[in-house]
Amino acid sequence: MRAAEALLEQATAILERLTQATVPRFNGRGSLTLRWARGETFNAGALKLFADGHDYLIEISVGAPIVLLAMAHEIWHPAERAHPSRVLAEQDVLSGHMRPGEVTPVAYRTALDATYLLYFHELAHVLCNHCELEWGETAAVDRRALEYQADYLAGSTFVSHKAWSNKRRPTDWCSIAEALVSAALLLSTAFKGFAAPSDGYHLPTNRLIAFMDGGFQAILDHCALQTEAPPFADVNTESAFIRPLMLSFLEHLRASALERLAGTESEIASDSNQVHTVTRPRAQELSASMGSLWTSLESGVSN
Repeated sequence: MRAAEALLEQATAILERLTQATVPRFNGRGSLTLRWARGETFNAGALKLFADGHDYLIEISVGAPIVLLAMAHEIWHPAERAHPSRVLAEQDVLSGHMRPGEVTPVAYRTALDATYLLYFHELAHVLCNHCELEWGETAAVDRRALEYQADYLAGSTFVSHKAWSNKRRPTDWCSIAEALVSAALLLSTAFKGFAAPSDGYHLPTNRLIAFMDGGFQAILDHCALQTEAPPFADVNTESAFIRPLMLSFLEHLRASALERLAGTESEIASDSNQVHTVTRPRAQELSASMGSLWTSLESGVSN
């Protein structure tokens, strides 16, 4: 479990720093706290602490990064099927159990990046004023729109965080894009394993696309500001850049104990249509009406 302990320690240090860097956006009239929660294996949320204030809490299950690491370890270094004693059941992995073996750098890095992405999703809820709403009284179409917006902004913030953490110049946008795709694939696979069907969320496959859409748009925006040529022209899931990354991930996933999660949801076509025709337009309407503390993403997201 040394890798899991190291991951949790590193995630705590970085996310605490990001949390404290966000506080100045409240202009002395509010606060933001990060808390690791015991209990549920995989959960995260953001809430307003007091009705008449601007004090917020982001809470993430302490098990979330551990489960992400267990999943990444299983996906990128699956047990040999010739040795049944080494193979864990899907539920073992989703409970955070890891079979013996050294955690590879790619598994560790991707689990850490997926934890960042999960945090940035909750941060978006805070800074876009989503926590001002009575969530239980909010229409399902609006909840989906706000969750879509949080996913999209999580992807864009992930890119900005990586860019401003990069000590090398010029920025290696291809490496950042690959990190985003890997983290989004891992996190959306976790959603498949844990998230019960809900009218407040789109299917994990479409949440994956929202993370990537936000991140790739941020890369294009950064390149435009710096008058750089973007590393890709087409960023849909069938593009020459993204498709090989997704196919490689799925190949590893299908060879692991988590192979059931490689399947696409049965209602994906209908859900995708709703994203384009209902959720995106509604997210734009809500964003315009609710206001936001989400200004320049670069300030406060670097290491």
